[in-house]
Amino acid sequence: MKNFTICLTLLAVHFSVAFGQTVIANYTQQIDHLAIAREGNVVWLSAPKEGVLKCDLAGNVLERYTTANGLAGNTVYDILIDQQGRRWFATDGGISVLDAANVWTQHPFYVKSLAQSANGDFWAAGYKTSVLDAVSGIWTTYDHFEYDLKVKISADNTVYVGGKRGMAVRNPLTLEWTYYNTYYYDPYDGYVYDPVKDFEFDAQGNLWVIKDYKLFTFADSVFTPVEESLLIDLPNTLYAFPTAMVKTSDGRLLIGTQNGIWIYDGTPIIQEVKSGPGFRATLDFAVENDGSFRFSSDLGFSFYDGTSFEHYFPGNHTLKSENVFKILIDESGRKWFLGNAGRTEFDNTLWAARYGGLADPIGLPLDASFEPDGTKWFMNVSINGVHLARLQGDSINIFPASVTGLGVFTRIGWDPVKKRTIFKTSMTDSEFWYHENDSLKSFIIPQSLLACEGLDFGCSNGNAGEIRQFFISPDGYYVWANPTGYFYTHQGYSDELMQDTIVYSCGHDRYPCSSPSCACNNTHYVAFDNSGRTWYASDAGIYVYSGFDGIPQLYFTVSNSGLPNDTVQCIVFDATGRTWVGTRNGLAILDTDLNWTVLNKDNAGLAGNSVRSVAFDTDGSAWIGTETGVSHMTSTTWTTETPTAANQLAIFPNPATERITIISENEPITALLLTDIQGKHLQFSEGLQFSSTNVSVDLRDYPAGVYLIRTQVNHGWKWGKIVKY
Repeated sequence: MKNFTICLTLLAVHFSVAFGQTVIANYTQQIDHLAIAREGNVVWLSAPKEGVLKCDLAGNVLERYTTANGLAGNTVYDILIDQQGRRWFATDGGISVLDAANVWTQHPFYVKSLAQSANGDFWAAGYKTSVLDAVSGIWTTYDHFEYDLKVKISADNTVYVGGKRGMAVRNPLTLEWTYYNTYYYDPYDGYVYDPVKDFEFDAQGNLWVIKDYKLFTFADSVFTPVEESLLIDLPNTLYAFPTAMVKTSDGRLLIGTQNGIWIYDGTPIIQEVKSGPGFRATLDFAVENDGSFRFSSDLGFSFYDGTSFEHYFPGNHTLKSENVFKILIDESGRKWFLGNAGRTEFDNTLWAARYGGLADPIGLPLDASFEPDGTKWFMNVSINGVHLARLQGDSINIFPASVTGLGVFTRIGWDPVKKRTIFKTSMTDSEFWYHENDSLKSFIIPQSLLACEGLDFGCSNGNAGEIRQFFISPDGYYVWANPTGYFYTHQGYSDELMQDTIVYSCGHDRYPCSSPSCACNNTHYVAFDNSGRTWYASDAGIYVYSGFDGIPQLYFTVSNSGLPNDTVQCIVFDATGRTWVGTRNGLAILDTDLNWTVLNKDNAGLAGNSVRSVAFDTDGSAWIGTETGVSHMTSTTWTTETPTAANQLAIFPNPATERITIISENEPITALLLTDIQGKHLQFSEGLQFSSTNVSVDLRDYPAGVYLIRTQVNHGWKWGKIVKY
């Protein structure tokens, strides 16, 4: 099998700008894919809050079903392919059934689990348990249970139901239910529940049960921990949390956990397949006839043949955190995405979402800096507070916060003159740390009282509180800022002979805003260009200075430039001298002639409008971090184009009906964009298949109006306009 290939998407722009072969791929926050089912050459995969995906075996999304086109609910908990080949989806809005002719049937039951008995009856577990008689077509509901989670049927037609209160078993001969409660009443805490979440028979006939994320066997009305009944020892259960079970065709028992997969073959030792790049939590299984299996996970789905994995990421849900505030690219080309909920790594082949824990103490970085020799430093959050971590190869060293006094808003920077990493604390404005001889050492930069006029409350030379930003220039200047907007800079390369800090405050001419209000001075980023200028990104636009003097050379705001928003969150310079500016309302690019180009979610298909970080890869492409995901721009050059008669599309029918065909004579279409008349993008080429000069587009979900279509072909672009009544 081949590795999953990202579907082609097109950089969506207004028709006055042409981006050549530019492609934007968006990567968003991972979601737990709760269910998976195999149907021939198709894999059905749930996508919570986004419906269900119909994928090919290589992970390409063929179709997506939501409430807009048939599903009763957009969160799918279970998928069943029945004996007639129909697809059953258990959703938060009811049961939806899709037959071979693509006709939907709905059943109004809130359902978490589906099963079909040998005689064709359908069982559904949700708030209650219901059964659909295959002959009469009548549902019967049993109200003996509460919040049922799983229903399965054994080979002898015994029905097992697990839920919040325990497990119920239906005798196939007497049709009577027997209940095994797993809850009790505590006079102080009230009812205490130990829910049954899944169960399965192994090849030896033992019934295994997941009860509140622990493994038991069940026999003679007794739940027994498996390590006491069948095993010598369980794998380390810390953070494992079993979630799902299924039996393979060769009798092995598969147990999905939050940290990988356990495989039981009847011997007293469980084989553990630990999580790795591509997956962590295993949530559901689809077993093949040869004993191999597919499984859904937090990132997508995977195929395991007993020796190796193939991982697929439909929908590009790969990020641990969607709010990406920093992107770093290390010496090997691996990308590191830091977000407010954790970090994600990408080695150009596999994505790896990092969660933290004992084995990975750098799962939630507040900041990071990479040294030229590959040493990586992280300011990290753990259950014990904030610590500093050094990663060298696979070796991690931890420097606890209790040793250094490092605070929550500590930042990290590389000093290219002293050639060492500097750590800025939030304890005092003047205290810094560096690493030497495998220990951390501190030093103090003296402060002056320069430029404090204009503040009613004066300057703070003691504990000014949160140091939110810290940067070091190529010449060794240190710049840091606290929430009120002060700027401190110093120049000096000797710890003993540091020059006085220069303090810039609201009252300084540098920032023309009234005292004591300092909102305009809230600095988000500081950048240094090749001309020796310093760029300050603030809530009041961009200030550009020659070095650290007091008079700005340039000042950019919404009112006097092409900035789309005055709150500027990052500034990065590319190899051609252009300035890439991330704002709360799009990415603005300033060329050397002071011309602006603005890219955003609507006109360029970015993952989000609030751009927090930009990094350039070794191949010249750009990674753009936003509050709602990451965009990868494979080309960063563009030109101006005007549509001509030579690059018009043929579209039939036009005026449009429910579906149109787009024809590009002699040139295959490789990408497509549909926008409304204002240029707002409505449909990308992701998931569509382009194999000829014709492509079909479904317009059923769009209201009457005028729409613009742009397609990419081998030698440029072609345009068209359609009218839908």
